[in-house]
Amino acid sequence: GTVPAAVAGLLLDDWIEANVRQAWVVAVTLAAAGVVMLIADRTARANRTIESASWRDAIIVGCAQAVALIPGISRSGATISAGLWIGLEKADAARYAFLLGTPVFVGAALLKLPDLFGDDVAGGQLIAGALTSAVVGLLAIRYLLRHLQRGGLAPFVIYRFGLAGVTLVVAGFRAL
Repeated sequence: GTVPAAVAGLLLDDWIEANVRQAWVVAVTLAAAGVVMLIADRTARANRTIESASWRDAIIVGCAQAVALIPGISRSGATISAGLWIGLEKADAARYAFLLGTPVFVGAALLKLPDLFGDDVAGGQLIAGALTSAVVGLLAIRYLLRHLQRGGLAPFVIYRFGLAGVTLVVAGFRAL
């Protein structure tokens, strides 16, 4: 499941950075991914657990992870939506998404690590930032799993639509 994202990241990282970092692209992808999440949430079969995931499922979720390299498409949103489409229960789709994301996070961190060590960055600051990020990330995952057991993706869809609108407004003011 990690291979599609790793290959796409290695092949397309520079192109993505140079060509799709415009505010309007981010706004469109925020909204479009929100629609995908809403459809996945409303049409999910939810009849399988993570233990039943196959290689085919891993490739599908991995391709969703690769699409999430485009700015504005949430990796977790894309992979959870893909997990729902392959029939995983909501909490299992989220667990699967985070399990498949771990190697991607580590790989991306290793690729970007040399850029982080400049004259202005102290090692202690970098470690403190990484630890804080890890703790906050784990708390966010815990909240998300608890929320998905009781509810759906609607609050995240609303957030994405709102953020897309704000992004367009801010981009419009900048263009003036």
